[in-house]
Amino acid sequence: MTQEWITFKKVDSIHNPEKKTRVTQPYLDAMGRGYMVSIIAPVYTDQGFAGAVGIDMTTTALVNQFLSLDKRRLMIVSDKHNIVAMNKGCASLLNISGPGKHRYLDKASENRPLDEKFNLGSSARKGIRDIGHGIASDQTWFDLTLDKKKYRAIQEKIPHLGWHLVQLFARTKD
Repeated sequence: MTQEWITFKKVDSIHNPEKKTRVTQPYLDAMGRGYMVSIIAPVYTDQGFAGAVGIDMTTTALVNQFLSLDKRRLMIVSDKHNIVAMNKGCASLLNISGPGKHRYLDKASENRPLDEKFNLGSSARKGIRDIGHGIASDQTWFDLTLDKKKYRAIQEKIPHLGWHLVQLFARTKD
């Protein structure tokens, strides 16, 4: 490899003087594996920063492991309001596919940031922006309207990651 990967740089002594484990925002993997997140921890010796250890996970693996069998409309949202993973029910309701598998013929020269369409706070649709604002408010639950239908979102912060598990369900009463 001739380039320095951004995931390594997140935990070096210059960018991470606190020596904390870091979690990336979702990104499109340069090696052709689709959308990924990485968890990276710095390694120190008596001489100082020695390197990093980490794990990469596809967002599809997160869905398959934690969300796919659940009948509820669930998604995992990052601290920057990016959709990390969502099950089919949630994707259908929001009319957003992914982030998940990504097909392209050639590998990229570098990892690419997540497409802006996966950021709840900057969506063109008001109801989806309201989800981003509700998550930012740190309220346990909040109401929103999507396509003239009323929904309630409940959220739980995922410790150590700064992410949120969000469930959306139709409101039956006002």
